[in-house]
This record gives sequence, C-alpha cells and structure tokens, in this order.
Amino acid sequence: MIYDIHTRNKSFLKVSQQLRQKGVKNNKFMLVLYDERLVGVNPHDPNLTAVEKARINVEVRRNRWYFLREVVRIPTTGSMGIPYELNLGNLAQSFSAWKNLNFISLLPRQQGKTIGCICDDVWVMNFGSTNCQIIYLNKQFPDAIENGRRYKNIRALLPEYLIKPLRSKDDKDNQIEKYNAHESLKNQILIKSSATSTEMADKLGRGLTSAIVYIDELAFVNHNKIIYDACVPAWKTAAENAAKNGVPYGLHFTTTPNNKDEAKAGKWAYQFIHAQCRFKYQFYDMSDDELKDFIKHNSQNNFVWIQYSWQEIGRSQQWFEDMKQQMSSLSKLKRELLLEWTKSTENGLFHEEDLVPIYNGVKDPVFNLKIGKYMIDFYEKPDFLERYIMSCDVSGGTGKDNSVITFIDPVDFHIVADFRNPKIDTDDFRRLIEELMSMYFPNALLVIERNSYGKNILDYLMKKPNIEPRMFRELRNRTAERVTEDGINVKQKRKTLVYGVDTTSSSRKQMFDLLPNIVHEEAASIVSPRLAEDIANLVELPNGRIEADEDAHDDNIMSYLIFRWAVYYSEFFKQRFGIGHTPSIKDPSKKRSFRRTGSAAALDLTEKINHIERKVNYTASAYDRQFIEALKVQEMKDQASGDFEYAQSKSTHNSLLDKIVKWND
Repeated sequence: MIYDIHTRNKSFLKVSQQLRQKGVKNNKFMLVLYDERLVGVNPHDPNLTAVEKARINVEVRRNRWYFLREVVRIPTTGSMGIPYELNLGNLAQSFSAWKNLNFISLLPRQQGKTIGCICDDVWVMNFGSTNCQIIYLNKQFPDAIENGRRYKNIRALLPEYLIKPLRSKDDKDNQIEKYNAHESLKNQILIKSSATSTEMADKLGRGLTSAIVYIDELAFVNHNKIIYDACVPAWKTAAENAAKNGVPYGLHFTTTPNNKDEAKAGKWAYQFIHAQCRFKYQFYDMSDDELKDFIKHNSQNNFVWIQYSWQEIGRSQQWFEDMKQQMSSLSKLKRELLLEWTKSTENGLFHEEDLVPIYNGVKDPVFNLKIGKYMIDFYEKPDFLERYIMSCDVSGGTGKDNSVITFIDPVDFHIVADFRNPKIDTDDFRRLIEELMSMYFPNALLVIERNSYGKNILDYLMKKPNIEPRMFRELRNRTAERVTEDGINVKQKRKTLVYGVDTTSSSRKQMFDLLPNIVHEEAASIVSPRLAEDIANLVELPNGRIEADEDAHDDNIMSYLIFRWAVYYSEFFKQRFGIGHTPSIKDPSKKRSFRRTGSAAALDLTEKINHIERKVNYTASAYDRQFIEALKVQEMKDQASGDFEYAQSKSTHNSLLDKIVKWND
C-alpha cells in the first residue's frame, strides 16, 4: 500500500494538506493506493490493456477512495463529466459512511453534500456490498426521483469495462427503483414518496428496513420526527445484519437550515442536530473503537453533525459575493450560504439586527483539547499559564440539559473556549474540572453554580488544596440558633464562607439584566457559536421571565452569566486577583496578564511535574523520556535547595506544554 501523491485529482492533495495543517496525523488516507502499479494510470484511458483494466477493477472493489479520486465523473453541461471534487465537508461525509457512522451534513449550496452521498452509494451498489438495499427520501417525491436520476447519470459515466460485467437482463432502472440483479450484487435503491399525513409518515418510517437510508433536506421533510422515530427500529435490524456480514450501513442525512420555530419540520431538525456530536478533526486519528466510544459519550442520538462554512471548504470571498449577488432573498442567502436557521418568534428577547454583530464575531474552534472521552473547543490558541476563569453550569447528565464549562479571558471577558455535554454525569464532570484545574491550567479560577448537582462538586473540590484557593466563594450572613445555659434559644447572625453561585430568582434576574449590555456593547466577546445560538433562542414570557424557547437551551448563557454576575456583584475577583467588575479593552501590543508570579506560582507549577509522565504517555508523539527524567531530577534539586525561581518554572512548564501540544501556526 502507498499514498498516490501523483494523482491527477488535485482536490484530494489539497484536502490532505488541509488536514495536515489542522494537526491530523492520518492526513493521507484519501490518497491510499493498494496496487502501486496503477500510479499514473488513467482509468478512463481508451487504450488501457486488459491487465490494467483488471488491476483497476480489483482496486475499485477494495478501495472506495480510489473510486472517488480516480474513477468517478460528475455530469456537467457540455462535457463527458468532470472529476469528483473533494472538500473538507464531503470528505467528512465519506469518512463517516466508511466508518458506518450515522451523520447529518450541512454544507453551503452546491458544495457537494448530495452528490457526495450519491457517489458513495454508486460505489456501494456496484462494488462495495451484496444484497444491500438503500432508500432515498426527500422533502418532495420529485426531488427524491431527481436524486435517483443523479445516481443513474453518475453510474453511466463509469468506464464500460467496470460496468459491463455487472449487467443482467433482470436489472431494473425506473423512477422508483434501481436494481443490480447480477448474482454478485443484488443491490437495490428504492425511491420513496414523502408523507402527507401522520399515518402515512408512521407507515413510511416502519417500511425503511434498509441498511442505508438517505434522507435529503431533512429539515424540510413533513412529519420528519414521526418518520425518524418509526424508522430507527426497522433500520437497526438491517444495520445489525449488515455489520455481521461486513458490509456498509448507516443513516445518512443532508439538509440546509429551515425556519426553526415556525416550521415543525425545521424545529425538530434543529433540535435533532443540536443533540449530536459535532464532527472533529481528531476523528481521523481515532481507532474505530475510540471513535464509537467518543460518539457514545458526546451525542444524545448516536449521530455525528457535519457542518463547514464556505470559507472552510475553500471558497473565496469573490465566490461568496458572486453567489450573494445572484440570490434574490436575504433569507435564502442566510439559509443556503451562511447555514443560519431563521427565526420568526415575535417574543424573542433580541431582534435580528441585535444578533448580526454576534454572528459576525462567532469563530470556529482552532484547537480541541481532548481529555479522556471529552473535548474542549478552543477558539484561540490557549495560554496554559493564563489565569482564565472557568465558569460552570452543572446538570445531571440525563440528556435533558447540558453541563457546560466556559473559559473566559480575565481582561475583556471574551470566550476563549467552551465545553458542552448533555450526557456527562456529575462524577465525570467533576473529574474533568479537577484535571483541567490541576494539570492543564494551574492558574485558572473556578466559579460553579451552586445547584443540587453543583454542590456535590463544590464540596469535593474545596477539599483540594491546589484548587480551593482559586474557587469563587463569599462570606454570607447566616442565621443560626444557640441554646444558652438557662435553656433559651438565641438566634445569631454569623459569617459563613459559601462556595459557588446560588441561582435564585433574584440572582437569575440580575444575571439577565446584565445580558442586554453584553449583547449591545460586547458582541465581539461572545465568540462561541453555542453561546450565540443560546442568545438567539431566548424569549421573554408574559410574566417577564427570560428563558430559552421551547425545546431550546440556555446552558451556555447561564455558564457565562454565572461569572459575569459573580464579578459584578462580588468583590472576590477584584480583591484577590485584580479582575475588575467590568471588562477592559485589550490592547494587543500591551497584553495585560493575570499569571501568578513569585514562589507560590513556582510551587503550583512544580506540583504538576509528577503528572507530566502520565500526560506525555497519553500523547505519545510528544514523548521524550530523557527530558522528563532530567526534569524530575532538577525538580528534586530545586526543592531541596528551596530556591526554585518562577522564571525557571515558567520556562520548564511551557517547554513541556510545547512538547505535549504541537501547534501548526
């Protein structure tokens, strides 16, 4: 096996390079070639020898990436087809299909999400499976028929020497069925009509007993929730049989966004997607077991959500401007190019114009810090010695609400990173917080909501001497009774140290009173797409209470506002760490740092060296045994002399982190 870096399909080379720049080690899998004698051989060359044709036939059957890269041709007006164009979005789709993952994909208009799925099905139907049934469904029956026509046209452009041996007199090719009757295949595509009633939707879903179900434009399919709920048990049986026989299976959905509160189909699709695990670049480096375990712990419905912007898939600003000029509707532009879910709720807390600056400032993660089964999304390169604020909203891990950690810059209060998960239980959440505070961010400050779940975490962490000094707490007046010698009960007020933030009706109102100013004056600090979505989903009830719209979430808002309330209404951060009640404007040329200095900071850092070997073992590529052993020896010498300088500690810690985390600047 080799990687064909001489392929004529430059889009595959480009995407390979993009993955390398993103830090993916397994960045050439789409260039794999098992028979190196096919390097430079064009499968569409009319002068191929019989031996070359035979080699290509074998390669196609065992290598779907060769099929997409070298063999597939996409029909276009005025030509006999053009090579398949790979981008980060349709690569993620094909990778997920290859790994038999359920996925939904949102890509800008005409950027290959539908064609990508159909090309994968062409390979499955003709080379990759036996006795397989694929079902096509779309928002309207003519659209499903059109996808069947696309399948037929792409198949027709395959080299004749690949297709001719597969033909049979019993083949079927009509509007509702594509059937390969050859004894080595017997594969079928059934094209289904959409449902016009709940009864039809339930019947349709129950009939989707196929190993692969492809639903295009899911957010526009009437009664999609009923179809999906009825489909899953039927599909699962077929998928289990396919898994036993080692052939492909999966639920493959693609869509563009719909209105998320006015249209029932759009509302359910929006909720369905946001319950999923977002596709990560780290998936390419995971084993199959690691991948499925990660999805199990991070997705409520065992789906992967694939979404890439027009910039991420390599389109230019000029392309966007040209498309924008051609589109007559602003709502279509937002939906089909910017992948925004439109909203028409009249009781929304903020108007559309309020949200524009927020969405303009939203960033995609530039780095994912993987800790065990979970990942923290960073929107900028993290400074592991900075005194970030880690603000936490805790749920029970039942899937209803999310547990959230928000990393906040101590100067201008912008979002540095966040983590959100509806399935993580309180024990795992506590362990995650403890490892972040102990191993990765030894100077970070911690503020946690003091609810029923958060109290248990607070009670545990306040006993940790390396974490407790950095936890938010307040002295509060508490009334207690004392019995005197003559038996009289006397009520006394005492000052009690209380950790965390209580979210009462009063403090919750104060939190949301802070939000309008943040939205209008500090939109650039929001950064996180999760927080932006939560803000867009806020509504004001008739009684004046502000909360998330029906079936939406406000967990990221609460996580962020917990800190904003604590810093505004308490002196803790100001008195102990010099963090002001309101954000400061950051001057990039004069970065204000909240890193600790002096011997106390040095001790904080040296305590972490005992954990370095475990961390380096976890990240094998950064492993350097001699360096770690020398560091331990130096640490013991420094502690024995009592003269461990902060500058040396800082240098050592940064060197370790540089070895652990490889940046691709």
